[in-house]
Amino acid sequence: MADQNLGVVSDEDRFHFETQGFLVLRNVLDADMRAVILARLDELETREFDKAM
Repeated sequence: MADQNLGVVSDEDRFHFETQGFLVLRNVLDADMRAVILARLDELETREFDKAM
């Protein structure tokens, strides 16, 4: 079933964008891609932490 609200920005999301400067894009990445990105971010964080020591 397709998301009926695809491309619609809610009033709450618009408020957060206007006050915080970003939008949350829900359901854009599948679980596998999220896992890949999070693993890479963990690697980069570890590298920066090790560099600082």
